[in-house]
Amino acid sequence: MTTDEHVELADELLRLIERRIVDPLEILFGSDEQVRPVRDQLRIETEVWAAQLLVRDDKLAVHTAARLVAALFPGDGPFDPPDAWWPGASGTRAGTRCRSPRRGRCWASPGRASTTWSSASSSTGIPTAV
Repeated sequence: MTTDEHVELADELLRLIERRIVDPLEILFGSDEQVRPVRDQLRIETEVWAAQLLVRDDKLAVHTAARLVAALFPGDGPFDPPDAWWPGASGTRAGTRCRSPRRGRCWASPGRASTTWSSASSSTGIPTAV
């Protein structure tokens, strides 16, 4: 894990959590006052979560990724984030740490039966053949 990887991942997680969880709360409450403490705590927590995703401890990384995915992409159906999420720092890290061995399902998104070569390539960092 490099410092640059950690900073990029923590920043992306903070932006994603603010956009998907905290901003809607601010809209519902009509003010930043009630969510300001949450934003302050998230700055600390995203640093911790980024470190947990980047450590060599697979069990910890997978557990952290699963918690983040469950909170950020809730729903009754299979996990199926937008294609644009996979190439980012959090999507790439989740994809490389939480591969699904299930046959007949896309490893990157179990809600899909397949994925494009470009999405799989960008998710894993493995270039496609030209």
